[in-house]
Amino acid sequence: MKKQYFESFDGKKVPYLFFESKRYKYKNNIVIFHGMTEPVGRYAEFGEFLASNGYNVFVMEIRGHGELKEGEIGDFGKGGIKSVFKDIDSFFKKVLSKVGATPNNTTIFGHSMGSLIGTEWGIRNKYKYFILSGFPLKSQLIAIGGNFATFLEKVIFRKVSAFNKISEKWNANFEPNKTKFDWLTRDETENKKYEDNEFCGYSVTPKFYSEIFSTIGFINRNYKKLDEHARILAIYGTDDKVIDIPYITQIFNILRKKKRRINILENKNGRHESLNETNKHEIYDEILKWLNAKDF
Repeated sequence: MKKQYFESFDGKKVPYLFFESKRYKYKNNIVIFHGMTEPVGRYAEFGEFLASNGYNVFVMEIRGHGELKEGEIGDFGKGGIKSVFKDIDSFFKKVLSKVGATPNNTTIFGHSMGSLIGTEWGIRNKYKYFILSGFPLKSQLIAIGGNFATFLEKVIFRKVSAFNKISEKWNANFEPNKTKFDWLTRDETENKKYEDNEFCGYSVTPKFYSEIFSTIGFINRNYKKLDEHARILAIYGTDDKVIDIPYITQIFNILRKKKRRINILENKNGRHESLNETNKHEIYDEILKWLNAKDF
């Protein structure tokens, strides 16, 4: 694993992890977009696993996270999520182009917030292959309501969004709680590591949530524009309190009718972070099986 940096459109040095394929001839490229309020380092074990099985893996840090976090409260920064999408453009142009990455040989892997960001960018840029972990797509009505609520928060100059408290509701499903983050995984050690990490689990601004709701809105309006040859592997735990399983099932069924190929990896009794679950190695193996079966 190598931690490297690229210069983005505005001169900002954006960090990313690169796991070079351990095989003489690499299979293809995987670009990982991490979840909300976590740094890229949490994907080190998974990145090494994929690299040892023949894939080049890249994990880009998203503004407001890890080294790019500014202050105690999380935010995408002055340019908002538009700057994040411009970072991704620069990332592909300056870094991924060197390994010949194209929509035909590159898989976008996104977890939670990263699955929303990766899906929007992938739709806009005609990418075909997606692995969506803990995909938190909500209905358009919820997205509109969330945007309105965060607009009101900004009007009254609220620094920290009330939406940060929703995780307390998720956690209440797993009482008695060992940590504030028991909703992440059944692995108590992983939850404690997350809770103790200063770069994890912090509060974010109303603007941050507003832009997440906008991305949800974009996907709801445009998911039918996914490349006609698109293939998706959706991964979720049956006990994930973050996602709306009936709604994403409805969306995936519509895509199936439009000839997109959708596979579901359902982790029985799993929670939000399948890559950090007690049976994570089974999840790793199933992901690898799906990747190896694709005719890039």
